[in-house]
Amino acid sequence: MITFSRRFLLRAVPPLALGGWALTTLGCGTRLTVLRAAPPDPYPGVTELAIASLSLEGVRVGGREEGEWLSHADEELRADWPAARVALAAGFSHGVSGAEHPKVVAAPGRAGSHTLVARAIYVEPGAFGGATSIDTVVTVRASITTPREIVIDELEASATIAATAINPSFPGRLRSAGSDVGAKIARYLEERFR
Repeated sequence: MITFSRRFLLRAVPPLALGGWALTTLGCGTRLTVLRAAPPDPYPGVTELAIASLSLEGVRVGGREEGEWLSHADEELRADWPAARVALAAGFSHGVSGAEHPKVVAAPGRAGSHTLVARAIYVEPGAFGGATSIDTVVTVRASITTPREIVIDELEASATIAATAINPSFPGRLRSAGSDVGAKIARYLEERFR
């Protein structure tokens, strides 16, 4: 008797028949974990939140340090990596700027403003090769700091984007993942700053 692992069935078997599209999206999703949260209402009267640019300093790519990953990556991936980094940061900024309350402003360091500081800690670029694909995964750790740079809340959010024929480029998938992570954090901010 031949048995197949769930991973093999989800990634290696080409989607067939009418319900095939479901196989390409089963891995997609966004997760948010609150690592630390200050007492119930640490934000009285706060109406604006400054957003620092997403940092990729120290990011692990495919389970390796960024430099090590780049040294093992093929020429095409190395050429796409700078654009992918920009796409990830732009997607994150776009996603997090969707928060309606608090009003998000792109001016970190303004006197009297709380700031959201985020850093990508893990990126799996993924791959699309027709019959096989590996999902793109992005994990971001974010902190909300007071004007005195005291961390009040700390969160970790991850997004998984399926590599499909519709979205074969990894810079595009990183932008989508960054946007999903940013949107998840924006929803958290809206709830937290009520």
